[in-house]
Amino acid sequence: MREGRPGDDDLRRGARIVEAYLRYNHVSISELPRVVEIVYSTIASLSLATPKAKSPRPSVSLKDVTREGIACFECGRRVQLLKRHIRDHHNLTAEEYRRRWGLSVLYPMVTPQLSAVRSAVAKKAILERLSDDLHLNSEGDIVTEKAGA
Repeated sequence: MREGRPGDDDLRRGARIVEAYLRYNHVSISELPRVVEIVYSTIASLSLATPKAKSPRPSVSLKDVTREGIACFECGRRVQLLKRHIRDHHNLTAEEYRRRWGLSVLYPMVTPQLSAVRSAVAKKAILERLSDDLHLNSEGDIVTEKAGA
């Protein structure tokens, strides 16, 4: 966005203001450009004057994800389940936490070590379930029902 020019949100806001003004006020065709100019220049000056909110500074370094724990940017504590920690101790959802700290949606909420353990448990459970459902016949082909059942 160039300085002095309103952005898309400002243009939409300005259009709604002009529309509302014209609905309740009689304006000649020759005066219309001046009304639009006044509205947009006012919005642009307000947009440029509004200070951007500074994002908070993390209480830990950005090398926060290790196999043993993920550091919470709010308090610096290392935890295995960041999602539970920020919910219980900081009253934040994962989305709010990521937005507040400018993190990607791919930012982990679980340590790599715990994630690997969970993955191994899930794979084992799936294989056990599949081995219960699938059986081999005398030729070694997979069948879905046990022979003689």
